[in-house]
Amino acid sequence: IESQSTETKGTVLLENAEQLQNYTKGEEQRMDEFIKSLKDAGVDVVISGGSISEIAGHFLNKYKIMALKIMSKFELKRVCKTVGATAIIRTGPPLPEELGYVESIKVEEYASQKLTILKTRDAKIATIVLRSASPNVLDELERAIDNAVNVVRCVGRDPHFLPGA
Repeated sequence: IESQSTETKGTVLLENAEQLQNYTKGEEQRMDEFIKSLKDAGVDVVISGGSISEIAGHFLNKYKIMALKIMSKFELKRVCKTVGATAIIRTGPPLPEELGYVESIKVEEYASQKLTILKTRDAKIATIVLRSASPNVLDELERAIDNAVNVVRCVGRDPHFLPGA
């Protein structure tokens, strides 16, 4: 969440402090209007796939909107699917059908790692956190979980599938 900037470079000659203040007020006003439009649309949490500028952080804090930054495109798509949102790249308030829903967001710590946990009503995606003392055991745990998930998927899709036979 950053202000749009031009592709060209230029020089601005400011002769006094008042001109400097007026120069930055326009950028602040546009960002304030943008963040206020998010709040007016009913947004309480913004999940960004890129950087969040300092001025955007200020106005997000002013309007009490939580910001979450996810740098991975894969994880961002996964979060959008989980909460029922649509990833948008345009500036301006999102349409009601582009908004998602989250019941709660909290940060928990597991083994010195902070995890952000999003809970929704009818989530179609879940995350299983695996821990192990060695990479080999972790690989075996991951393989066993993958096999178990595939068995459940096959049982749900094929009525003729008989587990254990």
